[in-house]
Amino acid sequence: MERPAEQEEKGAQDLVAGPSGEPPVSLESPQDIPPAIGQIIELVVAQLRPQPNPLHQKLTAEHIDKALEFAERKDERSFRYAIATRRQILAYVVVAAIVFCSLTVYLVSADKQLYLEIIKTLALLGGGFGAGFGVKVYLDRSTS
Repeated sequence: MERPAEQEEKGAQDLVAGPSGEPPVSLESPQDIPPAIGQIIELVVAQLRPQPNPLHQKLTAEHIDKALEFAERKDERSFRYAIATRRQILAYVVVAAIVFCSLTVYLVSADKQLYLEIIKTLALLGGGFGAGFGVKVYLDRSTS
């Protein structure tokens, strides 16, 4: 009776046997592979390799320079936008400070009760704005 290892070896040899009962082909080294099978393997391997992008062959130094110029312009525009946004915020804060100071000077001497109601309302509006802004930032961070 044959051992299981010997049966596996015979089965492996049967799989490598040539068509129409030719003797089995020894595949000890790559040189032992028949030329027809070797060509098929080369074609399969060539198809599996990543193919280079045809645009990469057309890419020149001028294209890279242009892309760098566009990136530089974009950075410059975003910098100018950030400066303009900061100036607008500063203008809003200055206007709000002037309005608050003028209300304080006028209403403290005229009607203290109205002044306190205005301060309470502004505090509530500011708190609501801050809470809404905080929720928006939290949601933006959690979805990103």
